[in-house]
Amino acid sequence: MFKKLQGRELPALLAGLILSAAIFWFSLSQPPEVATNIAFVTTIIIGLLAHSCRLVVSFTFLSILLILSGAIIAPGDTGDLLATTNNMLALFIMASVGGTCYLALNEQDRLNQQLREAAERDPLTRLYNRRVMMKQLGINLAQAVRYRHPLAVMILDVDNFKNVNDEYGHMVGDEILRVLSNICSRAVREADILCRYGGEEFAILCPHTDRAGALVAAERIRRDIADQHIIVGKDSHRITVSIGVATLSPEHGTEETLLKIADDGLYEAKRKGRNQVVCLQPTEKASLAG
Repeated sequence: MFKKLQGRELPALLAGLILSAAIFWFSLSQPPEVATNIAFVTTIIIGLLAHSCRLVVSFTFLSILLILSGAIIAPGDTGDLLATTNNMLALFIMASVGGTCYLALNEQDRLNQQLREAAERDPLTRLYNRRVMMKQLGINLAQAVRYRHPLAVMILDVDNFKNVNDEYGHMVGDEILRVLSNICSRAVREADILCRYGGEEFAILCPHTDRAGALVAAERIRRDIADQHIIVGKDSHRITVSIGVATLSPEHGTEETLLKIADDGLYEAKRKGRNQVVCLQPTEKASLAG
């Protein structure tokens, strides 16, 4: 359970264990009618301060176990109603405080996750947004330069998408974008990062991918989209995309230059008639036409 302790969890775990042992020792040294077991609440508070659900649960169970153990080791007079009441009250408090802290942390984690999703995901397609793309591009580019790994970036744009919105309305256009995002999600690798770059544009970051691999992957995506009949309501739509590809090179060694070359390749594909993949390099151009 504690193989991967994070942040404040390790010091909190050690503090909680030491405090639990001290409280347990102190409770055994007191008369049975003295309710020292209530002090175990502080161990649960330590888990709460460490913002760890698993520490809260662990300290709750540990406290309950130690309270029961103390009642067995030093039961006192079996007819002592006050001692029994104190133990039962301590058990009830432990369970109530532990459960309340656990639910509060869970709810806070859920809200934090929703905030992260809102900050990182496009609300329409549920893909990563441009902000995440730029962050991941910077991270992967630094690693690629340091370890001399290949890296590729693709930008794809839906051909004549304005005509779709003008003829069928934006609701149909939105549904087409959702379908296209699903097609792209199925086509990319797990290591690739797919995002909605803006409007009808999508971007794909492909770590450990050279020029040849990027062209093959881009062509596969282009073909999958072109072959798809997208049904929205009673209408069937055939959509194509143009894709620009850029790969890491000495001349294209920054986020800006990679994205600029991919964008230039995209517009070159549009100029050549759309539904194409174009990869521009310093001294050459390569394209795969549909």
